[in-house]
Amino acid sequence: MMLWLLKKEFQFEWRSKNAVQGLLLYTLSIGFILYSSFLFQEHLINAAVWSALFWISLLFSAMSAVVKSFLGDRGNTDSYYYQITSAHHLLFAKTFYNILLLVVLFLLSMVIFSVLFGSVIANLGLFATLGILTCAALGGALTLLASIAAKVRNSHLIMAVLGFPVTVSIILMAVSGTRNCIDGLGLDALWRELLVLGAINAISLAVSFLLFPYIWRS
Repeated sequence: MMLWLLKKEFQFEWRSKNAVQGLLLYTLSIGFILYSSFLFQEHLINAAVWSALFWISLLFSAMSAVVKSFLGDRGNTDSYYYQITSAHHLLFAKTFYNILLLVVLFLLSMVIFSVLFGSVIANLGLFATLGILTCAALGGALTLLASIAAKVRNSHLIMAVLGFPVTVSIILMAVSGTRNCIDGLGLDALWRELLVLGAINAISLAVSFLLFPYIWRS
């Protein structure tokens, strides 16, 4: 059932090509705006600034990508899922899809920032590990928040209000770890950030597992 739900998410996204193209254009636009802002101030782009700009731009793209997870499942669609599948299967399918989508946005942002600002990451392996853990943490947390926001009006506003306190700790860990990757430091310097992100993933998974059935059936 989870594979069927995951396939449905991909098919729905593929049918709405305008949404995918809009998201890609949105990510590219953020990178270009940031590049234009620092066009004549290259001396200001250090490790701290690069990492902060990178993850802030990815956060905005992630919010735009995940907020629509449950918006299309209102009414008859939601009732149909209620009859054929369990809440946990639906949650994990949407969470896994959103994580994959954020990983794609992460890779796209890497390419855009490398072209516009230059390739500054000295330890790509650890940066990729950090990026996957961060995308998993963002995907898990934002998917649960999207399910809550879909139940009320002004979903995008509720998503932004609820998402800020949840995502700020994730982004801070990602920024700190990215600075170490730019400096070429090894795993000894990043174990704290990786451990915190792993803990956030575990907590997010546990909370979603417990709360989502009640949210979905409300």
